[in-house]
Amino acid sequence: MGLRTCDQRDIRNTLPFILQAGSAGASVLYNITSAFNRRIGKIKPMNKNDFKKEWCLLQNQFDSYEKHSLYIKLLSVIVLLTGEVAEIVSIFTPLVLGVLWAQDAIWKTFQSRIEPRLLQVEKCIASNSEESAFQFNSEYQKVCLTGFALIGEYARQALRPTVAFPHVALILILVVQYLY
Repeated sequence: MGLRTCDQRDIRNTLPFILQAGSAGASVLYNITSAFNRRIGKIKPMNKNDFKKEWCLLQNQFDSYEKHSLYIKLLSVIVLLTGEVAEIVSIFTPLVLGVLWAQDAIWKTFQSRIEPRLLQVEKCIASNSEESAFQFNSEYQKVCLTGFALIGEYARQALRPTVAFPHVALILILVVQYLY
C-alpha cells in the first residue's frame, strides 16, 4: 500500500481524536485544515514580509538602472569633450553619440519594465492581497513585446525628455559646430 495525500474524509475521521487532545489538538486541526485548503486552492497564504523583500529588491534594481543611465549620459559628454579637446571630431563622433543614446533608451526600457510590478507590490503591501510575491517574470511575460513592437518601445523611451536631453544637446553642439 503506497502513500496517499489526505482528503476531506481523512480530516473528518481524525476530528474526534483531535478534539479529545484539547488545545494542542485544535492547533493540529488548524494546521491540517490550512494545508488542505492551500493544496486545493481555497486559501493562498499571503506573507507581507515576502512583498516587502520583493519591494526592496525591485526598488534597488530600479534605482540602479537610473544610476547606470546617468553613467551613459556622462560617457556621452566625455566622448564629445575628448573629441573636441583632441580635435578629432569626425563623422564617427555623432554615430558614437547616437549609439550611446540608443543604449540609454534600451537601459531605460529595462527600468520601465520594473515599475508596474513595483507599483503592484506596493499595493499588495498596503492591502491584504491574495496575490503571491516574487512574480516579476510572470507579470512581465503577460506584456512581453517582440520584434517591431520592442523596437518601438525603445524609440519611445529614446524620445522621452529625460532620456533625450543630453544626447540631443550634444549632437546639436556637433551640428552647430559643423555648420559654422
